[in-house]
Amino acid sequence: MLKKTLFFIFCIIIVATLFGAFFGKNKSDLINKTENTNFNNFEISNIKECRVEGGFKAICASVKNNSNKDYKFVQVKIKLFDNNNNIIHNIATSASDLEKGQSWNFSVAVLNEKASSFQIKDIIGIL
Repeated sequence: MLKKTLFFIFCIIIVATLFGAFFGKNKSDLINKTENTNFNNFEISNIKECRVEGGFKAICASVKNNSNKDYKFVQVKIKLFDNNNNIIHNIATSASDLEKGQSWNFSVAVLNEKASSFQIKDIIGIL
C-alpha cells in the first residue's frame, strides 16, 4: 500500500512539473517602453501586458480617435525587443470604422518567446 501511495505522489509531482513547464513558458512580464501616447489624431492609453485565449501573453491598450473625422481604417504598430534591446519582431493590429471620439480596445498576442519588452511605435489612420 505504501509503495502505491508513493508511486501515486511521484506521478502527481511529475505531471505538475510538466504542466508548469508547458504552460509557464509565456509567463514572464513584458516591459512597456512606450514614450509617446499621442500619435497624429490618436491617443493610446491603458497600455499593459494581458493574456488572451490559450494563456498567451499579449499587449492590450485603448486607442481613442481625438479628431473630428471618422477613420475607415486604423493600425497600431508595435516593436518587440529581446533582453539585449534588439528588435526581434514587428507586429501590428488594426480596426475599421473608428468614428470621431470613439475608443477601440485591442489585444494582440505576443508569440515570440524571446520578447521581453515592447514599444508602441505609431498609429496611422485612413479616412
